[in-house]
Amino acid sequence: YPVDILEDDPERHREAALAYYATLREGMQPSEELFSLPTGEQVKLKASSVCFCTVHRDEPQHKILVLVNPQDTKTVVAVYIKESWWPTED
Repeated sequence: YPVDILEDDPERHREAALAYYATLREGMQPSEELFSLPTGEQVKLKASSVCFCTVHRDEPQHKILVLVNPQDTKTVVAVYIKESWWPTED
């Protein structure tokens, strides 16, 4: 799990998330990526399915890249941490 690893450079991880998001927005990923939900459903990783959300309301500068459910865009199904997608169910 990503929380089990000591964070040594949060800025590097933020930049990695921004770079990954840019590749999705530009359609530059080498192949179609899918994320498997615990229900077995697969969600296509594309710019319209991901967004940055603030971690704390009173600190808007701290954001995390999230994957939302295509059928319910207010439901986060995964977070992008340490260059990997992690289901919110974990």
